[in-house]
Amino acid sequence: MEHSVYSHKCSIIKDKKVPINLIILDCPSDDHIDEYINILKDNNVHTVVRICETRFYNAASFEKEGIKVIDDIKFEDGTTPDKKQVKLWRELVDKIIKETPSGQTPAIAVHCVSGIGRAPVMVAITLIDYGFDSLDAVEFIRKNRRGAINKKQLAWLSDTLKKKKKSIFRKLF
Repeated sequence: MEHSVYSHKCSIIKDKKVPINLIILDCPSDDHIDEYINILKDNNVHTVVRICETRFYNAASFEKEGIKVIDDIKFEDGTTPDKKQVKLWRELVDKIIKETPSGQTPAIAVHCVSGIGRAPVMVAITLIDYGFDSLDAVEFIRKNRRGAINKKQLAWLSDTLKKKKKSIFRKLF
């Protein structure tokens, strides 16, 4: 598998405004799966969203360690997610936040192939949902993940992404 020159295994994106740690990975391979399992366990990650093809590794390796691999949010390299994929991502993030036991920091991992396009876009969506301006979200991610998010993806985050509607519950508290 070819990785970008910008690729590196793991970037942890966290901020006090965001109630979940967001872990961006490059694509695991069966040869190095144990390294990724250790990274995920060290960061309290129980869910990984795989945005690329399934051929790179067998999800069973993660699942036998109690880490669920989600394959429902896939889109082409260099592009952006559609409305349904954004909705699924937001629902998943909300679910993890709600279901994480008190006293633990919720966390989710996401990867594409190199971890500089599709995965950072999903992380940017969450940062924006929790109050980051789109450009600030991208800059924040790029501090941890050099080369992340292309021009087309940046334009989509700035101009097209619809803000998450706040629930009545969130407005009250």
